[in-house]
Order: sequence, then C-alpha cells, then structure tokens
Amino acid sequence: MKYHILQVNQYQYAGGATESINQVRLRPYTGEGQACLDFTLDLQPQSKCAWHKDYFGNEVATFSIHAKHSQLTVTASADVDVWAEALPTETQLSDAMSGELTSTEFRRRYAEYLAATSYTALPPEAATAETDELWRASRDALDYVRRISDFLYTEFTYHAGVTTVETKAEEFLARKSGVCQDFTHLMLALCRVHQIPARYVSGYLYCGENTALRGDAAMHAWVEVMFPTLGWVGVDPTNHVFVGSRHIRVAVGRDYRDIVPIKGVYRGGAQTLETSVRVHALETAGLQ
Repeated sequence: MKYHILQVNQYQYAGGATESINQVRLRPYTGEGQACLDFTLDLQPQSKCAWHKDYFGNEVATFSIHAKHSQLTVTASADVDVWAEALPTETQLSDAMSGELTSTEFRRRYAEYLAATSYTALPPEAATAETDELWRASRDALDYVRRISDFLYTEFTYHAGVTTVETKAEEFLARKSGVCQDFTHLMLALCRVHQIPARYVSGYLYCGENTALRGDAAMHAWVEVMFPTLGWVGVDPTNHVFVGSRHIRVAVGRDYRDIVPIKGVYRGGAQTLETSVRVHALETAGLQ
C-alpha cells in the first residue's frame, strides 16, 4: 500500500517569539515492513535543518529561528510504501518461544522496554487487579496481549478532549476515557507488568471507508510487543487490531516522551497550536 501524508502544524505566538529551537520527529520509518519514498519538511519562517538519528533510530530534524516571528508553520509531506502484514489471529507461541521470552538474556536485551516510566507506572495492586485474571486465562503471552487489547477496547471509551499529552496510565485507568495515546500507555503498562517487552509507536492510520477505525484525524499511536522469532508485533488497542498495512510508523520509544512529534523552547508570549493531518491512499489493493 502506498500513501501520501500531509501534516500541517501552525503555531501562533502572542506578542511574538524569538530564540526558537525545535526538534521534529515526523519522517516516516524505513524498515520493518515499510519504506519512506519521499519526504519534505517545509518551515515558515524558513530555517535550515540538521538531521540525526536518535537512540531509538528515529529520524530527527533540529532547527532554530532567532528572528522575531509571530507564527511558525511546520509542514511535513511524505510518500510511504507499507507492505507489513497483520499477525494472523491464530498465531501461538511455541514452548521454545515462551521459554526464551522468560529467559534472563532476553529480558536483559529488552530491559528498557520492560521498565515502568513516568507515563506507564501503575501501583502494583492496580496492575494485579486488572491483569491477574486475564493472565491466568491466557494460553501464552501472545494470547494475553490479545486479551489486554480486547479489554481496553471494550471497557474503555475513545473520547477526545478529556485527557492531555501529560495524562498518565494510572489516570486513564481510573477515568476509562481518552485517546490513542492513553490506550497505548496503559497497554504498555499492562504488558510490562508481566515482563513482555513493549514499546510506544507514533504514526498515522489510514481509515478510508472503514469508519469503524478510530484515530485518523491526527497522529495515531499503538504498541509493539517483542516476541522471540516473531520480532516486534504491532497491536492497536484503540481499535483492537493487529497492525497491518493501514498503519504507517513514524517513531518508536519507551513512551510518548521519546517520540514527541514537535518539541522545542522559545522566548515569547503564550502559544496556540492548530494541527491538520491527511492520509491519502495512492492505491487500495491489499489493505489490511
């Protein structure tokens, strides 16, 4: 599947801004079932970007604007080819795969995706209450991941505007209402509590005519879990689906803090932001 993606972020500064320094993580991944065919980043006011890859392999553009400006517009345009296939629902872990998953070597290799973060920390009693019954009912760790996704999809409500980018998993667990970022953080917490390495993924979702899917009006978020032999397996708890060719990966990390699409500092007055995202399919054959 090939897609064209256009994202426009427009910042307005009351009284103007100076000394603006920013980082952008909006270039789609190349690798693991997709390729970024073309990418442009337009900045107004104009500025030169310095590119590097961060610790997690994400493409990062850094730029600065020192002249006074009242508005900053960041426009990202990309053409992406996605051929990743969703994991078949009947997939199970073999005894050897389950054994490796619990091995000391495996857990050391993926230790950073097993540790709780400020976004994903839960009180032990809350994690136990939510997961023990599901864990006991699961035939293996992959089945547990499916059950967690189903639990979040059926017991929690997708509702924009009731949480913020600072909302933590514990608050979402109590509120039971939020957006894809919240679903993702709580699923990360519930996977990690049972020693399943899990990472945060930011990107885009193509819904097309499938209006049952949620999350295409802005950047989307989902989870990838690591299993021996299978590698990183994408799971979208907001929509209770394994990730396939409708999901376009941009960045990965331990939680939202590692993949913030645009972040920076500036001198000046209050800031407001308007964002628009459009994902257009250049072809539709083979959608999953």
